[in-house]
Amino acid sequence: MAYWVKVFLDKVVCRQKESVTTADLFKLVTTVVTDKDADVQVHETQRLRSGEQFTYAKTIFDGFADSPTLGLVLLGFDVDRNSLWTDNEDKIRDATDSTENKIKERGYIKDIATGDAWGFIKTWTVEMIDMIISMDDDDVVLDWSELLPLNGGYGAPVSFRVEAKTKDPNAVGADYSVFLKVTFEQTLALSDGRTSKVWEECKTPKTQSGPQNWVGRWSSTGGSPS
Repeated sequence: MAYWVKVFLDKVVCRQKESVTTADLFKLVTTVVTDKDADVQVHETQRLRSGEQFTYAKTIFDGFADSPTLGLVLLGFDVDRNSLWTDNEDKIRDATDSTENKIKERGYIKDIATGDAWGFIKTWTVEMIDMIISMDDDDVVLDWSELLPLNGGYGAPVSFRVEAKTKDPNAVGADYSVFLKVTFEQTLALSDGRTSKVWEECKTPKTQSGPQNWVGRWSSTGGSPS
């Protein structure tokens, strides 16, 4: 049994900006990980003042999981001090692509499957922050990571909302929230992309419907599959 998982990035809300005299230039980096795949993205810079918000309204993950666990890491930066982010945008995107590969190569996806994801979360977060800070002295205004269980989803999609908040606004000097929507469903689709036949399609015997079209265990009656 696999899980189809979709993560929708909704919006960011700035309750308190970090910059004293100007608006923040908010840059968001996200990663989504299941035991089958990983996706790391750098999102467009947004100018935000206290009390303002920006709507992303885009899907940042659409894939499968065999284990009912989803890993999320969100990093937000105020990049208003200089233009290094803009000047090095391609390098940063290359670095996130490399990080995505590292997640897969170093077995962090396996950590998600076994429930031991602290290594993935901590190592990925530290590596990304070190990489970005080495290029700039930007302030981290959001550093959030979580393992989310995928409970239910039998027969119909299940959706829930996630709010990633600045953990200690007083220490950071800023207060942000990023809102996401997670939708998942238990499915007979295999994680390699093949899909099974639906029972409604096969009430009447059809020559094109055979065991190779179905996913799951076959029961036997009198020694023959049924």
